[in-house]
Amino acid sequence: MWLFRIVTPILIPAILLGLVETGLRIVGYGYSTNAFSTCRVSGEKACCNNSRFAWQFFPRDIAREFSPFVFSAKKPSGIYRIFILGESAAQGVPEPAFNFGRILEVLLRHTYPQLSFEVITLAMPAINSHAVLKIAKDCLKYQPDLLLVYLGNNEVVGPYGAGTVFTPIISNRSLIRISLNLKRIRLMQLLSDLLYRLPLDSGQPQRWGGLEMFLGHQVCAQDPRLSQVYKNFKANLADIRDLAIKQNVPILFSTVAVNLKDCPPFASQHRVKISNDQLNAWELQNRQGIDLEEAGDFQEAIRAYQDAQIGDTDYAETYFRLGRCYWETRQYEQAFQAYYQACELDALRFRADQQINQIIRQTARERQQQGVYFVDAEKAISAQSEHQIPGEQWFYEHVHFNFSGNFFIAKILFEQIEQLLPEFIRKGRIQDRADPNEQDCAKMLMFTILDQYKIAKNVLERYITKPPFTNQAYHAQLVHRLEVKIANLKEQINQIPFESFLETYRKAIEENPSGWHLHWIYASLLASEQGNDQAKALAALPVRSRAISALAGAIRLHGAGCIEAGTLRRGNCL
Repeated sequence: MWLFRIVTPILIPAILLGLVETGLRIVGYGYSTNAFSTCRVSGEKACCNNSRFAWQFFPRDIAREFSPFVFSAKKPSGIYRIFILGESAAQGVPEPAFNFGRILEVLLRHTYPQLSFEVITLAMPAINSHAVLKIAKDCLKYQPDLLLVYLGNNEVVGPYGAGTVFTPIISNRSLIRISLNLKRIRLMQLLSDLLYRLPLDSGQPQRWGGLEMFLGHQVCAQDPRLSQVYKNFKANLADIRDLAIKQNVPILFSTVAVNLKDCPPFASQHRVKISNDQLNAWELQNRQGIDLEEAGDFQEAIRAYQDAQIGDTDYAETYFRLGRCYWETRQYEQAFQAYYQACELDALRFRADQQINQIIRQTARERQQQGVYFVDAEKAISAQSEHQIPGEQWFYEHVHFNFSGNFFIAKILFEQIEQLLPEFIRKGRIQDRADPNEQDCAKMLMFTILDQYKIAKNVLERYITKPPFTNQAYHAQLVHRLEVKIANLKEQINQIPFESFLETYRKAIEENPSGWHLHWIYASLLASEQGNDQAKALAALPVRSRAISALAGAIRLHGAGCIEAGTLRRGNCL
């Protein structure tokens, strides 16, 4: 009897909750927290991107998404499947059609035409290792031949980080795991939906505001919370690595490259215990340094900035200005050190710092004899930069690669992947064929002057002219350079007949009918210039991610004929 009295108050509520949970699942309430959604393409079971995956990490109104993809749930024979995991830099922001994953696929297919390579990018803006760990677990269910991890820019500002705006700041990894597991339960999703409908101020952003959302969430280099951020990153990376090892799947880690030379700090903070007298002296010397720099007296400006640092060695912008002056006076080693320190002290931490990259190196090297591989992208891109200081040669802004940057990353990844390919694949390498260069890849991916223009305009209007970019030193000069570039590109485009662009895309589609991105770009071009009805139907697809996933799969299976508007109806493609 005593046992019954103890068990009953626990068992009955548990049964009731279980019945409610079962009922909610039966009626289809709630959403899957997996990275993939199951779909059917021409009757075959396939995996598409789950547009609700990020709901567990973000307020749903601002949740980000994967770029659309589709692949067979059961990997066909003769397919070498690579999953790329990461954040916006891996996704290819501002234009995922030209990310390093797509260039990598071009390099692999060109070099080993006897094998079908499938490079699937599961990357998303604003996520970090807490989300990527979940994505990695889901990927390992679908027979990958390689996991490729390019990750580290968002550890502070992403979900659960010290500078996040998306979730409560939870530093304990066990609590984070519990929180995420609870979000899988449909009953918890129901309660969340009910709370979502109440007019409560959660303190979280209600609309996507880009980097501007983080202005009030600065984290200085001395913030004690950073140690837990690094600890969590290390643990998450180790878990991703060990999961791959356990399933005998090779995994390739890369360090993260950032723009040092042409990206001033987004926010600078004075040292914590600076006195009023020290602050006044700093302001005087710093102002003098700026005046001297603007007058072109860089050597005297260096002395003024160094004098300013006597009272405050924590202000990031001063280091960046020193870097500029050292560069102008050809003191390149000192310039590198100053630029590097400016990045490390940036209080809006959108760029991976050296501790992040050291953790990546350590994680890879600890198990390098067990199918763990490593590429040091940070060092490689520095070695190929002017005076070994990465800048706008590779980046659109702080971390997102331009086409040259994406090609370079793809190339060094390709060289490492070649070394880990099975012997029977390597034997099929075409020896008398040169590897595609950057121009070859641009041609194969249809990266045209029109794309250069659209991307440059997008970067200026959506990023550079908004905070926190507007708070950066030298902002006016950056805007001017971009405006001149855009004007030059537009002038060149105006010399090319519009029909020639259309013909270029038509030929590319004929050569690669399964390249859904080509159909999309072609349709967008038509929609913007000619108001073509079919093009408008295609151009509407991005807001319906299931539909655009179906487009990808339908074109892959049926060829170019599937671009007909009728064939794209959901009933035919899903």
